Amino acid sequence: MLYLLAPPYQLHWTPQPESWIDLAKEHGTDLGQIDWAPAEEPHSPSIVVRLALRYGTECSRGIVLPAWTLSQAEKPV
Repeated sequence: MLYLLAPPYQLHWTPQPESWIDLAKEHGTDLGQIDWAPAEEPHSPSIVVRLALRYGTECSRGIVLPAWTLSQAEKPV
């Protein structure tokens, strides 16, 4: 699963596998062209922005990040 952080702070998701990030980089494909759905689960904006800046990949609509980054950061300790 992938997340898209779009300005100003809109979080979207797609069920596509995380391997699509590497494939998009390799083939010069724009991940912003994928069908994205609004994320319904509440996520901490500060955590999402930090993770997107650290682990994300730019696209025409914002920053794409693998779902594991968010699930690991928001996992209860």
